[in-house]
Amino acid sequence: MKVATDGEVLWMRLPVCFEVSPHPLMLIRPEGLSEERRQAQAAFASDAASSHASAPAPTPAPTSTPVSTEPRT
Repeated sequence: MKVATDGEVLWMRLPVCFEVSPHPLMLIRPEGLSEERRQAQAAFASDAASSHASAPAPTPAPTSTPVSTEPRT
């Protein structure tokens, strides 16, 4: 089975056993948002708002016809 870990793809034999660590994963990143990231978030929010406003109404679910359990004559 192909398994991706830390960006590496490895082949592992089954069964693959894994567990979730009870400890948080600590990441290091610069403080604040870069200008590029800020613009991307603003564009995403704008696209989401405009597509949500212009989205067509949902199609109603098909109605079912009651089925009789009486024998046909």
